[in-house]
Amino acid sequence: MNPPKLIDRFHRLFDCIVDCAASTSAIILGLVTVLVCTDIVMRYFFNKPIQGALESSEYALLFLTLLAAAWLVRKDKHVRMELLLHKLKPMTQAYVNGITSILCVLICGFVTYYGILVVIDRFQTAHRLTTTLEPLSYPLMSIIPLCFFLLIVQFSISAYGYFAKAKGLEKPNQQDDPPL
Repeated sequence: MNPPKLIDRFHRLFDCIVDCAASTSAIILGLVTVLVCTDIVMRYFFNKPIQGALESSEYALLFLTLLAAAWLVRKDKHVRMELLLHKLKPMTQAYVNGITSILCVLICGFVTYYGILVVIDRFQTAHRLTTTLEPLSYPLMSIIPLCFFLLIVQFSISAYGYFAKAKGLEKPNQQDDPPL
């Protein structure tokens, strides 16, 4: 198998993983909405709130935010400071975006590395959170290094695309949102 086909296969597989993560994030958002609404009804009409609903929704917010992050980077819909960027020439914009993507790779690498160390430590010590539900902390924390690793790969792809655009080799890979 030649390298371009292998890279293309990897890229399609990675896009599939990112799409699945974003879809999971959307499902979690729907479930949290149902949970919170149900908890409100149970609390105010029946005086029987759902035990752990608030805590569960807090954990879900962490998961849904991180699971959607790589998808947002791929779609170029993440937060950025565009006020100064739009005043630059397109080639300079591409270089600035490429450098920013490389900085993001480094930062995400740092978070991934230390996230893995924390998850391993929490697993070995069977650490539990001191909350109502008292869950083991390592399953909840494992989403952090996992999703930041996805961000490393996505920011690397973005950096390559920006530098290729700046050099005139190709345009960055941006997919349109599918029709609803």
